[in-house]
Amino acid sequence: MSMDEKKLEATSPDELVERDFLDKLEGAFRSNIHVAVSLRNLIHRLAEKALMRGIGRIVIMDFCGTHEWSIVHFGIRSLMPRNVELVAGPGCPVCVTPSKYIEYAVKLSFEGITVYTYGDAYRLKSLRPINGAYSLQEARSDGASVQVVTSFIDAIRLANMSGRESVFLGIGFETVAPGYAVAFKKNIVPGNLAFLSQVKLTPPAMRLSLELLMKEKLDYRFGVIAPGHVSTITGAKAWSFASEEMGIPVVIAGFEPIDVLIAIAEILRQIVNNESKTVIEYRRAVTWSGDEEAQRT
Repeated sequence: MSMDEKKLEATSPDELVERDFLDKLEGAFRSNIHVAVSLRNLIHRLAEKALMRGIGRIVIMDFCGTHEWSIVHFGIRSLMPRNVELVAGPGCPVCVTPSKYIEYAVKLSFEGITVYTYGDAYRLKSLRPINGAYSLQEARSDGASVQVVTSFIDAIRLANMSGRESVFLGIGFETVAPGYAVAFKKNIVPGNLAFLSQVKLTPPAMRLSLELLMKEKLDYRFGVIAPGHVSTITGAKAWSFASEEMGIPVVIAGFEPIDVLIAIAEILRQIVNNESKTVIEYRRAVTWSGDEEAQRT
């Protein structure tokens, strides 16, 4: 019996069903060339209609860093018509972390306080050095107390074990906030572990970005691909201000290439038809109201 056959024999029926489901899901949203080609053709037809109706340049902003990754990784920009431009928005929570936050964390690490951090923030550089270090990675190489963790729970466990004064860098958007909150509500955070918050709300950030944009005299039409993960918590309603108050089409999209192409097509359809709605493309995960229990937490 081959190694693959042994692995298959050891796999439970539930695991096989789950794997089959995931394979089908990937096939539907990532590997379906026929759907991708159809969507590309639809996007080009809609863009041509826009030109025929006197609508020139169309700019679509993806708010989330994972959408931008998909756009780059799968070459989606190369599929766009000449009058449709995809631009990156604010991105991930680490991308918009201020320099002073990292500087303060580096300072604490040199003062003997153990800093627990996610891996992406570990390498994030500040604008000015603290004791010669621009990042927690550099600080650790100089002897500072820094430890990479994969979750707040990991930091809690390690802080309990060490008993040392420590701090967790609580960076994130709405997706991680409930998890942080539950740990405090359940009173499992030890007294020697501080929480240095950089939790941000995304709808206010989008509102400010769009308000600044609307003050300019735009020579193009605008649409937004709203974040999928965040919207599982906030619900699609969190983004409706853009379509209702500002007349900007919004689509909450998943992260596979087919998801992104559908979102682009829907935004173009709205622009061509002079509509502005908030539409959920990522219906397999996002609802209008979101996770109300997480919101209360």
